[in-house]
Amino acid sequence: MQEAVKDHPGARVRRVRRMLEITPTELAAKVGVSTGHITGFESGTRTISGSLLARIADELDVPVEELSGDEPFQSPVDRAYGDGFHAGYEQALADAANGTEIGND
Repeated sequence: MQEAVKDHPGARVRRVRRMLEITPTELAAKVGVSTGHITGFESGTRTISGSLLARIADELDVPVEELSGDEPFQSPVDRAYGDGFHAGYEQALADAANGTEIGND
């Protein structure tokens, strides 16, 4: 399930970081910058170099093109399991909401 994200690279970093449950402080320590540098970039008040964006992408295990906006945003779950994961998950939620029994067919 790909969705076009029309925001800046920092917002994309924040989105992925939060999905992975990594704090700004943890990410900053892993890439060798201050927490303020990460939060400033995420909020759009600070710019970073391409090499730092590449280090962040490496730490978050996403393609740098996805963070820079050159590629559509794809969540880590989508990247790992493909679009079928969400379709199956959404169907299971719908079945549960409708009281449909989930089991062996």
